[in-house]
Amino acid sequence: MGKGLVSGVCLNAAKDSVVLVFDIDPARAYREAYGLPGGTIEDKEIDKEKAMVREWREEADSEYVGNPKFVYSHQRKGRGEFFTQFFFLIDPPKGPLRTKGVPGETGPPEWILLEDIFSGKRKLYFSHLMGLKTVIIRMTVEDPEVAEKLGHLVE
Repeated sequence: MGKGLVSGVCLNAAKDSVVLVFDIDPARAYREAYGLPGGTIEDKEIDKEKAMVREWREEADSEYVGNPKFVYSHQRKGRGEFFTQFFFLIDPPKGPLRTKGVPGETGPPEWILLEDIFSGKRKLYFSHLMGLKTVIIRMTVEDPEVAEKLGHLVE
């Protein structure tokens, strides 16, 4: 598993949406679920932020030059081992998202309505759903406008 996983949360609070990618990896095809853009921290990578930038560029926005903001992490078990999943807040892109996914891994990135996720209309991996909720909760504490707009989703 390397040093863990990074996952990016890119919210457009004005439009109540988040960037997700559909998982098309044949090994996980039975799940038919969306995920937050991200992936494995490679052994050669020293810091999580650089891993998040690399993964975000690969899966969502090849022009991304921002600084992901670490929000929180949790321990989980997968493939027979425990690892840490790190969640980052990503600034919305200035231009369009990528038009193609990562072959054999993900479909193209999409803006998905938060209401579709929290109502169950769009399936999101459980750990990603918990990460998304935690990021939104933390944002609502820090920003009254976000609290007014998105607070009802995580009550």
